[in-house]
Amino acid sequence: MGTFPVFLDKNEPLTILSQAIRDSVETRVNNFLMLGKEYLTPDAPLYELGWDQSIECRIHFFSPELISLLISISEYTGGAHGNLRFRTLNYTSIERNFRELTLNELFLPNSNYVDILSRLCVNDLKIQGASLITSQQVKTFSESDFSEFTINPAGLTIYFAPYEVGAYAEGPYQVFIPFNLLKDVIDWNGPLGVFKHLYKITNSGS
Repeated sequence: MGTFPVFLDKNEPLTILSQAIRDSVETRVNNFLMLGKEYLTPDAPLYELGWDQSIECRIHFFSPELISLLISISEYTGGAHGNLRFRTLNYTSIERNFRELTLNELFLPNSNYVDILSRLCVNDLKIQGASLITSQQVKTFSESDFSEFTINPAGLTIYFAPYEVGAYAEGPYQVFIPFNLLKDVIDWNGPLGVFKHLYKITNSGS
């Protein structure tokens, strides 16, 4: 089962984006069904238990210039428990057309934003009690660890699925990082420029 938002505005860019979001969710559902048909035969040990998948896509932030979406994917394919993972979609508007953006586009080239994000995430997760952090099995993060993030005017939220920074029983973790802590490394002429008036950023930079 999958749920997703549909933008009711009839302008073409939003119509195209609505279809892209729908395709993203439906592709995951169809892939799961195909996998189930391949492995879940009537003589399989787990046949009576069945497989289950739930996908929820929610709007985290919406503006004409920037859209941020969080997809939560919960699956059970046998075993002691199911699993939860995240996928995020962030879009910026270029000449009224939306395209997906990546984390590095938010920051100044050659800045140390990865080190700053890593330090802030480690400190926050330590306070939250994430066991792989408190035990120092995970001491730092690379940019690939921040692949799932959402944006709003106040800052970034970075998502960690079960097992990534703690045991399954701990559940998922998320870390909110205010833009006030990132002002010096944000590229305010990039996608986040839509928020620069909130932080008293001039056109010439920070």
